[in-house]
Amino acid sequence: MYAADNLTLIDLPELTKVAVNGQSESIVKGIENVVRSYTEKPNRIILAISPANQDRAASDPIIISREVDPSGEITFGVLKDIDLMDKGTDAVDRLGKSSVLESIVGKDSLPRGSGIVTRRPLVLKLQTIDDGTREYAEFLHLPRKRFTDFAAVRKEIQDEIDRETGRSKAISSVPIHLSIYSPDVVNLRLIDLPELTKVAVDGQSESIVKGIENVVRSYIEKPNDIILAISPVKKDLASSDAIKISREVYPSGERTFGVLTKIDLVDYGTNAVEILEERSFKLKDPV
Repeated sequence: MYAADNLTLIDLPELTKVAVNGQSESIVKGIENVVRSYTEKPNRIILAISPANQDRAASDPIIISREVDPSGEITFGVLKDIDLMDKGTDAVDRLGKSSVLESIVGKDSLPRGSGIVTRRPLVLKLQTIDDGTREYAEFLHLPRKRFTDFAAVRKEIQDEIDRETGRSKAISSVPIHLSIYSPDVVNLRLIDLPELTKVAVDGQSESIVKGIENVVRSYIEKPNDIILAISPVKKDLASSDAIKISREVYPSGERTFGVLTKIDLVDYGTNAVEILEERSFKLKDPV
């Protein structure tokens, strides 16, 4: 324990990934330079502040503090908004990605958990049936087995991920192919991709950051696909990984839909109207 008679606190701008309305494209690098100019000074302590319901591997303050202070000797991690963590469960869908996909499918069939859950691409094919057959699911790797229990579908997805990657936190570019046949779906193909991350966590190779980005790019750069850039509304859209990479692939916003999730967790006294009406951030550039 130590006591300090004099203490200087410096509140720095929040790191961002894309310029929003009225901002120069240089703002992203400009903010990073300002932050580094202070955090790289000697005789300082870094407070890396992140929301408790955000994956630490996706935290901008943690990634930049690791670059400046790799050993973590002068860095303190600070969690905020602990009261907004999902209650009654350890399985956190931090982006709301699983909820969006399951609302399209109409079934709770995707694995959930903390950290990187989608560790292999999931190619999900929906096909309408109207012959009175009970809805069912089939995996390409189990061609003669029909699943009518969608809790078993979720378990098989997780088991198949583990078969390819082991029970580590590694990822694989080898996709899982799942078909769902139901009278309540439209003919559609969806691809669930791993969530982008910024730092490797315990048990992961340092190459995982670039590895996930390469997997994601290999799918979203295909000319006939539509990108759903999913971000929680509480998160500043300028710091959204999904929007950043979709803008890099399609700068004009073509074939890109922004999907806002977790509107019920918006801070009290604020609302998402400016975002929904694209007054604070435009996903698609004017043409």
